Amino acid sequence: MRKSIVLPALFIMFIILFTAPAIALTEEEYISDAAVFRNSGHLQKAYDCYTQALRLNPKSVSALRGRGSTLKAMRKFNPAIQDLSKAIKIDPTYIPVYYERSSCYLRLKQYNKAIADARKMLAIKPNHAIAYYDLGSIYTFSGKYQLAIQNFDLAIKAYPKLGVFYLDRGIVYLLTGNFKQADYDFKKAVELDANHPYFQLFFGLAEQRTGGDGLTQFNKVLKENKITRWPRPLYELFAGKITPAQCLGKVESTDNYAMKEQKCEAFFYIGEYYLIKKDKTKAAEYFRKSISTGVDWYYEYYLAKTELKRLGVKI
Repeated sequence: MRKSIVLPALFIMFIILFTAPAIALTEEEYISDAAVFRNSGHLQKAYDCYTQALRLNPKSVSALRGRGSTLKAMRKFNPAIQDLSKAIKIDPTYIPVYYERSSCYLRLKQYNKAIADARKMLAIKPNHAIAYYDLGSIYTFSGKYQLAIQNFDLAIKAYPKLGVFYLDRGIVYLLTGNFKQADYDFKKAVELDANHPYFQLFFGLAEQRTGGDGLTQFNKVLKENKITRWPRPLYELFAGKITPAQCLGKVESTDNYAMKEQKCEAFFYIGEYYLIKKDKTKAAEYFRKSISTGVDWYYEYYLAKTELKRLGVKI
């Protein structure tokens, strides 16, 4: 008797579970879910959610911007530009979309288009700090260092409380050989955000290059133990805790693309490590290795090139 009751009940549950229509999400719910996936690194799932939102509303600027940004993170720059351009056509006053598209053009080395988007941001909102920062980045990667410094100056003047503005200006000063000013900028960046791993790293490096106490800085960061993953091995290297070979062995990314980026960094900083130890031959070897990664969207790539020129070594 008991079986005769249970079996029909199970059959009814089966019908309910597998034949009931799925609950449809709204455009806003898809966009919200996409943002969660995007922030947690699940890029394909984020892309799919934004696509679903666009099926419900093909003119959703938020979904177009979100999918474009996700495509950029997936390193699919031309499709990203298509989405972002559609968003701009719908709302030509939405500044964040211009910044996203400008950064895509920058990665494609389409510098004039990137500059045009940054200037459009300034036309919409004069004295916009991020627009000046964007121009500074574009001019840095295109090798126009004085224009880069001028625009980073304007970004800092417009908003002096963002450490990355000082970091990037400091890197340009490194590229131009102004180590004292670079040291000042990196110190200022650390004051604004002491927990940023690269602010501390560049400050320690600049201290070493200007005769300061970079070693104490590296040891201080290690003792605080706030940096537990990459680039922690770089601090350990400069502090004398590990060898260059051990540092390379700690490149930890499982993504081949990201691993190449970390190796570009590692090779450059190992070159700096040998330069501090006055071993110019080994330094040049690792600067060449950094360049050989082809990661020309990282500052370390250009810093390695600059160091080779200072050493009088052909690239």
